[in-house]
Amino acid sequence: MRRLDDQDVTLTRWRATHGLCTACGQPALPGQTLCGKCAGVEDGSKQARPKYVDEARLRSARTRAKRAASGLCSRCGRRPPADGHVLCEACLSSMTTANNRRRERAALSAAVDICTVCHHRQARLGRRTCGECAEAAAARRRELRARRVEAKLCTECGKPVKDGKMCAACRAKKAETQRVWREKRHKKEDE
Repeated sequence: MRRLDDQDVTLTRWRATHGLCTACGQPALPGQTLCGKCAGVEDGSKQARPKYVDEARLRSARTRAKRAASGLCSRCGRRPPADGHVLCEACLSSMTTANNRRRERAALSAAVDICTVCHHRQARLGRRTCGECAEAAAARRRELRARRVEAKLCTECGKPVKDGKMCAACRAKKAETQRVWREKRHKKEDE
């Protein structure tokens, strides 16, 4: 497998920031980084091809496992990981920088009531996201939950379950969360 060099990364970023497909350079789907053809959706709808996504995830997981077994950074595969981490110092640093930028951008958007996901539309009243992004996230959660139920996996963590839809640990955690929520609600009602 060919590694991406700096020129490839720069081109990919340029395409993404200019609304072009990062794979072929054609116009990307709205809010996406791939065009309909590369996403496996010819009609231009926003749904990506599940088989394509699953294959890519498996490939990435195998690559990360091979790198870890070889004692290399699971992200770049070039340097040994930092103590207590699976990533090298350089990758940790770049991820920290990227995460900080993402947080800053979300904070700026939230400060002016713009959606913190798409950074384009007005956020819903009292929320951080617009209706369209919220609905898309809800649809993804519903789809994931349905796949996990069908595969007899816990709907929360994805671990195998024998009966029901949640493992014992997630069921206990959810019960505790609901208990705390009920107590807070009753306190507000009493005030």
